Amino acid sequence: MKKYIGTPHKLLGEDINDGLDCFTLIRDIYNDLDILFPQKYEFTEHCWTDGIEKEIEHHDDWKRVKNLKFGDLLILEQNGIIDHCGIYLDEGEFIHTMERTGCVVTNINHRLWKKKIKRIFRYIG
Repeated sequence: MKKYIGTPHKLLGEDINDGLDCFTLIRDIYNDLDILFPQKYEFTEHCWTDGIEKEIEHHDDWKRVKNLKFGDLLILEQNGIIDHCGIYLDEGEFIHTMERTGCVVTNINHRLWKKKIKRIFRYIG
């Protein structure tokens, strides 16, 4: 996952050298880990994330959980809109992209992020 740190943020980005958004980042990381992850969604409003949650909730290889473990998918919302996602690493940190900083590791317990967690999914396939 270290290879992604510092990758620029690019909405609808598809290439690590050119930039990635939160969906393409987690898709690529899960692919690196040989975890089957949806490849593409229709872009709606702010990002791909709304479609991801709907698909994963009905997929047998993914289970909704409450406690965090390495590799869990975090779905985040703001003002009732699902607009972000990331992957939980360990010790309270998750990897995701931000417009200004690109791909970063951030503490999930920070007040900015903790309140935004809507769902946690774990790959069990």
